[in-house]
Amino acid sequence: MFHGLGPFMAKKKRSQGSGLSGEEAARLRELVDLVSIRGHGPNASQSHIESLRESLSKSPRLALALVESLGDVKTPLAGELLTEISGLHSDKRYRKAVKRAAYRLRNAGCLREDEEKGARGEGRRVLVKGPEPLAPYVWASRVDPTGTEAVIMALPAGSEQRIALFVVDGKVGIRNLESAQASRAGAEKVLRNFRREKGLDAREIPLAHGAHLVRFGLDVAKARGLTPPRGAHQLFDRLKELCGPAPPSLVSSIMEAGGDSLAEHLKRSADAAKWETFRAYLLPQELIVPHAEKLRSLKDSPIVLPGSSQASMRADIIDEALAASFTQEVKSDLMFRLRETAVHLYLDGDRDESFIALALAQDLAEDEGPSPGNLFCMALVERSLNAAGADLEQQTKPEGTGLIEIP
Repeated sequence: MFHGLGPFMAKKKRSQGSGLSGEEAARLRELVDLVSIRGHGPNASQSHIESLRESLSKSPRLALALVESLGDVKTPLAGELLTEISGLHSDKRYRKAVKRAAYRLRNAGCLREDEEKGARGEGRRVLVKGPEPLAPYVWASRVDPTGTEAVIMALPAGSEQRIALFVVDGKVGIRNLESAQASRAGAEKVLRNFRREKGLDAREIPLAHGAHLVRFGLDVAKARGLTPPRGAHQLFDRLKELCGPAPPSLVSSIMEAGGDSLAEHLKRSADAAKWETFRAYLLPQELIVPHAEKLRSLKDSPIVLPGSSQASMRADIIDEALAASFTQEVKSDLMFRLRETAVHLYLDGDRDESFIALALAQDLAEDEGPSPGNLFCMALVERSLNAAGADLEQQTKPEGTGLIEIP
């Protein structure tokens, strides 16, 4: 499983003034002090900025060090000075330093529009054009055999993104929620690590479906009387801002695409029990063991019954197990697994199997429980009964033969 955001969110400390000569370092301190002390005076920049341009243009290292320092000063003069010297040098490092300082000063309210100094007189401009709005994205893994789905989201937060990583569990809702602010590059790095995680079969899903996942997790926690992790409700509120209060349901769209064929797909559901998500699935022991004990008693009964009668009694016990094992909690967990499996199959182009998974989820949603034609649920019951029977056999197996040898 993915090991969290921490290792990918550490930021390198900016080095300010590294590589300067003693004279340049002294000049840097003088300039920073000037901008800090006189930064709020009227027209403070006019008597100093013009004389700086020529000297800074001849000293790229000093210019870079000054730009890196201006973002921490946060005075109007710092914004004006940054505006004047933003175009002195064209190398990549200098441009990045200008953008970083501009972002910090803009957030502090110290950067305003200024007159463009070019000969064309094109009016007013902003020093550094803000980045294009970052598009939100959601990636999710397939539901694993334990019934959990790992999800990563990146949602716009100003010029950065808010990364959220969590697990959706059909039994308890949302858990292991972590979030952090990240730059575009930082968000991309976290996503790359998420996608490379060993054994995590992840793909991009629609943002609206991500909102439905979070809402499902909150609903499950509420139904179980559990407290969602800190930040879960705020995450859902942000998703509603982006998607609207009633985001479109991908599951409903798949159901519409399946149409009347869902009932036919239910008849082909036996193989679904062999899918990776359900390959090792067993119904809860406390629900299945009483029926496994009845089957064992029938098998060990000293009363010899006709074969047809014994088969009929065995079928009745299995029907009892089928009716009793699918409680609301079990159905909720299975419906979550089936719906999410349907979504991933559909997005991957496996429409038939997607319709099978959705037909099963729809059948489980009925108040009466699984229908007689639900071969998937029957397969789960028989598998669980066999596993419980094997456990009972192991528990009651005698250690010795019990025979007394007479010499």
